[in-house]
Amino acid sequence: MAQTTEGASEIVEDVRFNFMIDEEVRKHTVLKITNSILLDSVGRPMPGGLYDPLLGPIVKQAPYKSCRQQSFQCPGHYGHIDFVSPVYNPLLFDMLFNLIRKTCFFCRNFRAGKEEVNVCTSKLMKIAKGDVSGAKDYVINNSDAKDIDLEEIEE
Repeated sequence: MAQTTEGASEIVEDVRFNFMIDEEVRKHTVLKITNSILLDSVGRPMPGGLYDPLLGPIVKQAPYKSCRQQSFQCPGHYGHIDFVSPVYNPLLFDMLFNLIRKTCFFCRNFRAGKEEVNVCTSKLMKIAKGDVSGAKDYVINNSDAKDIDLEEIEE
């Protein structure tokens, strides 16, 4: 008897992408890139470099050193580089620029009123708990602002 999946759809309704934290990146990689030299004097990949065989063979017919599969069977392997200082993700630069613009360089606080900060904090707490619709209820407007009790939200 054939198995069927009810409710299966050929239409993609939702796709989400997230950024991994450092520990997740390290967990999913097969190699820490430690060598800036790509090839040795005779053209062989240097261990710990960007052409390290653990990341994939240079020749298509050769099997992957990590999984022993051929290139058409293997989805690929990733490496990671540990930087000495933080590096900004270029995809997040606009958001970072807005945060910097809204930050006071002397006191390192946001340039916003206390009420606006409370509303934003409350929204973030609601979102962190999975209550996105509840977060939408908060309004940043002195006359229409909902009373915010941070202890109630934290519980």
